[in-house]
Amino acid sequence: METRDTICPFCREETSDLGKCAVCGADLVRTFTYGHRQYEMRVRFANREWRETDYYLKEIVPILEKAGVTPDISEAIAGILSDAEIPRADIVTIQGFQIFSNFDTHPVLQIWCRRGDEIFDATKRYAERYGIYLHVTGPPLPRALLSQWFDHHCESTTKPQEVRLTRLDTGREMVALRSVANFPGQTCNLLEMGGLRILLDVGLEWPDRGSEKLERLQKLLRPSEIDIVILTHSHRDHVQGLRDLYNTYGCTAPIISTRASFELSVLRDRGYHEVLDLARERLAEDPTYQALQTEERTSREIEFISQALDGEFGAIIEHLVLVSYGDKLSFQDGRFEIDVIQAGHFPGAIMTLFRMGDYSVIYTGDFNLLEFEPIASCRSAIGGLRLKPDVVICDGSAADLVFPKESLTRARLYSEIMHTWRKKKTVLFLSESNMGSIVTYFAIHENVLRRSEGRIPFYFDETAWDQMCILRERKDDLALSVREKIAQHRDPFHSVMIRALESEKPHLGGIGIEEASKTPCVICIDAVLHGIISEEKFNAIKRILSDPDNLVIVAGAPRSSPAQDLVACRGHIELKSEATDRYERLETRCRVLNWDVPSHHLFNYHPDGDQLFEFFDNLMPERIVFFHRGPNNLIDIRQELAKRPYVKDHTVIHRHHPFIRLR
Repeated sequence: METRDTICPFCREETSDLGKCAVCGADLVRTFTYGHRQYEMRVRFANREWRETDYYLKEIVPILEKAGVTPDISEAIAGILSDAEIPRADIVTIQGFQIFSNFDTHPVLQIWCRRGDEIFDATKRYAERYGIYLHVTGPPLPRALLSQWFDHHCESTTKPQEVRLTRLDTGREMVALRSVANFPGQTCNLLEMGGLRILLDVGLEWPDRGSEKLERLQKLLRPSEIDIVILTHSHRDHVQGLRDLYNTYGCTAPIISTRASFELSVLRDRGYHEVLDLARERLAEDPTYQALQTEERTSREIEFISQALDGEFGAIIEHLVLVSYGDKLSFQDGRFEIDVIQAGHFPGAIMTLFRMGDYSVIYTGDFNLLEFEPIASCRSAIGGLRLKPDVVICDGSAADLVFPKESLTRARLYSEIMHTWRKKKTVLFLSESNMGSIVTYFAIHENVLRRSEGRIPFYFDETAWDQMCILRERKDDLALSVREKIAQHRDPFHSVMIRALESEKPHLGGIGIEEASKTPCVICIDAVLHGIISEEKFNAIKRILSDPDNLVIVAGAPRSSPAQDLVACRGHIELKSEATDRYERLETRCRVLNWDVPSHHLFNYHPDGDQLFEFFDNLMPERIVFFHRGPNNLIDIRQELAKRPYVKDHTVIHRHHPFIRLR
């Protein structure tokens, strides 16, 4: 158990940690003044050992041995804070210092800072001067405001053993599937099984009030008669209709979801951001709020917005059933069961297996078999099922495509980023779904962490940063390898390379996108480039696009016109800057890589043809129902499935063929 707040790092004795050790008198909080403002830096003790790295052994240890200097922590900290070669703008982003329990044999002083490129470059100089290796890392990610708000409700959320299915009738053998979604690209299916009406995702765009379409949808869906809602993951095409289903249309069914999926779905919800933006506008006018420290501000924000968030999401929380991978919900002494299976695709994503007697149905949601951190695949979970399901309701989004194996995918993208980095240029990573966690893979990947390759800073916009904070806290919904890294104190989310674009939150000592774009780095921002763009963001994008050695990566299908123009290599895009309030034409001389489309076949979070056949051959289902694409996109794979002797029937459910009787 870590006790860094109660052990003095100098004398190793217990202390109340009120700024000065009660035993030896050492200062545990150092102050530094810059720009007429005083900054505090806490010195802590970590009750764990420093683990040797290649860089430490090969580059630092020889310097320490040659220097022969007796390590002095106080002298080293004072030297860093007064170092004239380090920009003051970097020094003020220092969050604190930490020493490890084996400091006597490994003189390592860990420093948490939000910038610090120059501090990192000075590590050899510090080792020679102070006899200490300064391990530069980012501070622990803050707890997401959204997670802190939801913590107050966790004890009141429905527990699996408390779920009651009053309409369950295991004697009813009829099983049917109906498509509910109104438009392509939305996922909402209704499974009728054992007398239950089970809603498989709620990717609905509700029709206008009073319209005939809404009347027909309500008659079909009958929200008050739904027995279970399955939330497979947090992407909008699976969850966008959830809030209205409960707040407006009277659904009271339990919602089965992982905590990561729930929090990430709220993070993407327009209602959450409207509440947050309004709260921050009002708090910005409060002088007492402006005087608070970062942690105090977060508490004040939570207090300020909690009531509004309760009003927006309280009805959902009241019926939420939080589950984890491997959970089993059992009803009527095991005559009806629901198994929760890891799906891959996105952190927190699940499949659900419905079993009634000797009959079983698997709903995949969106899934994949790529082992790609921090998004674990379903491969091991499916391999351990030891079950031949009767029906698989299967995501067929990329069934007609074939992607390279994950090793090639990693190598290609990694090599492109490294090629740009070695030229000391910038990578702009555009993600349509705000999937900042894609890029954190590179902070986890062994080769990127290797110091001999150089230190690559990764900067994330606010949405991606908040998402990473949630994933750090919901580590049980991540890949096993990531959970192991966190348990071993090799936390990828604490990497020295991960930074936030905090131009709107300067109290965190961050760096804005325009400043970040002036240095070699990877910048991850939302790819929705239409609408009015801030002047700072506009100038940064303009600078990046104009350099032929820079790289722009578009993750996923390019849905906005500027992203489409980038991928099409038209030589220009048009963006609207808030400074001029008009569209301007920007020349695009940079390199562009689209990490999705068939012309590259690099990456997709959905299963391609090869993955689907591996999936089916593992499970050997008698019947397969595809969703998410139309029949014309699935011709080739259905022809191949006809050759599989275990498959008796395969079909596609969609808006023109909305009903299938399965049994």
